[in-house]
Parts: sequence; structure tokens; C-alpha cells
Amino acid sequence: MDEIILVQHCQSEHHINELSGGWTDTPLTELGRAQAKKVGQRLKNEINASEFKLFTSDLLRALQTAEIISNCLGLPILVNTNFRERNFGIGSGKTKEWFKQHFLPIPDRGRLDHKPIEGAETLREFYHRINAGMTEVERLKLSKIILVTHGGVIPMLILWWLNLPLEVLENSGFESRVAGITKLQVNFDYRRILSILSDVSHLQ
Repeated sequence: MDEIILVQHCQSEHHINELSGGWTDTPLTELGRAQAKKVGQRLKNEINASEFKLFTSDLLRALQTAEIISNCLGLPILVNTNFRERNFGIGSGKTKEWFKQHFLPIPDRGRLDHKPIEGAETLREFYHRINAGMTEVERLKLSKIILVTHGGVIPMLILWWLNLPLEVLENSGFESRVAGITKLQVNFDYRRILSILSDVSHLQ
């Protein structure tokens, strides 16, 4: 692949109702739908949509964002469940306050194999799932894709693209924002680069 455009889903009802994210499956708010239209319009102005395939997570907030972008770009949607947000087990559907109260301490051995909530994915399990999703996409031999996904998925995809070890996430990371656009590209001398990280200038 030569280019991956990552879009973090737009504002969802879990944001305004103080619910945890993960697999909590809520739709976009009215503001979220307006944000998605701005994302779609920006992409329409910046890219040749016919060169891209559009993928999305199946969770409602991502799927609805992708549907609005699809309408702007005239692209069909390809759904891949591997691009879901991290699974937080019994924390799904719970409030952020509940999540804080039940969060399990990070052990001395580090956070990569830590389950923060009963039934949750570890970061390592999460990373391997995202890698499996990208392996499926790579088999399609595509040059350029747009992927609508989640704030926790995007740092994993950046690691994958830059061929960085998962251990980077022990003490650092990449922050993604609601409705943000991130671009992973191959530059003039054939190196994989992170050219844009979570740009939300289209929301102004």
C-alpha cells in the first residue's frame, strides 16, 4: 500500500453520556453526523476518491461515520470487525466512573499483557487483532485505502505502518481525536511515514 487515510469516528452518544468506549455500541450524535459530513467534504476536496477503497469497523459510531463519508465520496463500504476498538470486557456499556473504580492496577511487569478490566483484551491481544485485519486488507493488493475506526486502533496502525515494536506503548503513544484525519504515506524515497496525525482543522 502507498497510502492509508485513517479517520477516527465522530462524536457518539457514549461521549456525551459519560460512558466508557471500547465495544459500547452507540450511534453518532447530531454533532457527530455534522462532523462526519465535514470529514467527507474535506476528503472529497483533497483526494481522487476513485483511487481508494473505504473500510470501517462494524461498531455503530464508526459505521455511521463511514456511511456519511461514503455518500460524499461515492465509495462502497467494506466492513472489517478486526478494526473495532479495544474490548474492555465487562466495562462495555458502563460509565467512565464505574470504569475508574474497577480498573485493575498495572503490574510491575508492564501494561502490554495487563487486563485492565475483567474480560478485557490486553494491549498485545488488541495489537495482534489489528495486525490480522491489516493482513486481510493487504491480501487485496490495494494501493490506497480509507479506514474509519477508533481512537485506540489508530496508534496500533501507526506502529504497524512504521514497523515499530509494541513496546513503544509501555511509556509513549500517539493521540487521536474525534473526527481526526491521520495519513500514513510512502514518501519520495519509498519510506513509510506518518505525514499527518489527527488533523481536525476541517471542523473549524
